[in-house]
Amino acid sequence: MPNRIRYFRERARLTQAEVATLLGTDETSVSRWENGSRALTPPIIERLARLFKIQSWELFLDRDGLRRLKADTDVMPQRKNDQTAEVSRDR
Repeated sequence: MPNRIRYFRERARLTQAEVATLLGTDETSVSRWENGSRALTPPIIERLARLFKIQSWELFLDRDGLRRLKADTDVMPQRKNDQTAEVSRDR
């Protein structure tokens, strides 16, 4: 899954080595997180979010991406049980 770690790192004007030091890891791990060859664990996601002062979801989606995701889920058809409940309320 693509992520935006490099974007936020560069926006903060930090090197991979500086991010590694701040997170208590090595530069290779930061590089692998950025290029997607190493999976991000929930604790690392939270630490990166705190470091960059962002919400954790922002590591994976920008606001436009979040809007598109929300729009895609808003057009989902209702479940059959939900439709049944609406019919019974109308009676």
